[in-house]
Amino acid sequence: MNCILLICETKEDAEYLIKIADTLPYPLKEIDILSTNPEIKFILENHNISSVTSAYYVNRKDYEIINSDCMKIYSTLEINVKKIISHRYSECFVNMFMYYTFFALYTIVWNVRLLQNIFALGKYSKFITFAPKKNINTSPWYTNEQNILHLLFSGVISDKSIEHVILKRSEVIKNDSSANSLLFTVRKLLSPAYSLLLRRISIRERKTYKVMVPTTGKNMYLLCAELIKKYPKICFFVLGGTKSVLSELYMFFILLKYFFTKKGYYDHNLPEGLVVKLSLSLLNPLGKEEKQGFASDCFSKIMLGMLESGPKLNILSTQELTHFFQQNKIQHIFSYLQYQKFLSFGIEKIFKLCKPDMIFSQMSLGVTCTLGYLAEASGVPSMLISHGSHVLHTDGVAKMEHELIANNMLVGGIVFWEFKLLIQAIMSLKKKYPINLL
Repeated sequence: MNCILLICETKEDAEYLIKIADTLPYPLKEIDILSTNPEIKFILENHNISSVTSAYYVNRKDYEIINSDCMKIYSTLEINVKKIISHRYSECFVNMFMYYTFFALYTIVWNVRLLQNIFALGKYSKFITFAPKKNINTSPWYTNEQNILHLLFSGVISDKSIEHVILKRSEVIKNDSSANSLLFTVRKLLSPAYSLLLRRISIRERKTYKVMVPTTGKNMYLLCAELIKKYPKICFFVLGGTKSVLSELYMFFILLKYFFTKKGYYDHNLPEGLVVKLSLSLLNPLGKEEKQGFASDCFSKIMLGMLESGPKLNILSTQELTHFFQQNKIQHIFSYLQYQKFLSFGIEKIFKLCKPDMIFSQMSLGVTCTLGYLAEASGVPSMLISHGSHVLHTDGVAKMEHELIANNMLVGGIVFWEFKLLIQAIMSLKKKYPINLL
């Protein structure tokens, strides 16, 4: 019976394991391997390395305990968010904060339960994990690349009798400070001309029907193609935000090209020249944001409120949960929210310079949530065509999760809705109009 468990959390972990299999501190045949997603298991099996998935350690009873804890967490979080920040920030911002914070907390609880079950087997005395790469892209979610199980070993698991071996890959540390400085300079130089071009296009194209869509993907191009048949003089504004100098130069070129030739961004699903991709970041070169950023003291008050409420959890304490969250995820969420506010200011500039005649959106989350409220405030007709399907849930975490999704994806300033399923209509109408709907 093997007493060593190696945990693979990313595709890169698996590929590195294959590369160093012969030089591991222990023979591979003496190691059990946990693959945290099917892609990892597939890669290892292709090299005749067997592994098990997390389903081997987590059962239905565990989900009942996880869900019970997470319902308490959500209730406490919601109470404190409403009390501390709901009256200070936009509805878009509050909904996003709730959405990403809760799912991060759920991910922590789920993974702690997984480790507890593994420890409870009493089978392993040594654990091998991979340290996450230093140059990972931050995300409001816990992505595979963050190696949460590795982080939990270091931050929450306190059993000193367990030997923890960490495998580290050599990597080149990138210094992005010079690139960021150049990007800021380019945006600052191009922004006045970019705004002027957009204003001139608005004046020149008064008789052109201007439709704004976040993207032509997720089948939106099918609707655009039908609109082209009805309105010969039409163009589509597609939203974009870039983080590189070359991308910003390309976006500037697209608008300049449209100004002189009336041919914009190439989209193989639509006739050439009808799609104009706009850079929201070029319209906000100085990074101007709302006057009130998310102050760290507000978050501290929310976490303190959760600690004072002290919901009794089964899997880990509220203090352990909030501490780990503060150490490993909250700054990523803050960064994402600030970036969405940065892009939202670009949306506001578009409405001032070249107001669209109609808006269609596949979602109402982040910057597209702001799009809906701006449409409502400026009287621009708008329609939400949700790109996803929703299943009716009546209780527990599943119901609460779908309410969160409805707050962020189905509800906003959008005037008209098109639904694939009746449940989407019910969820949206109940949020928009608090009446009893059967």
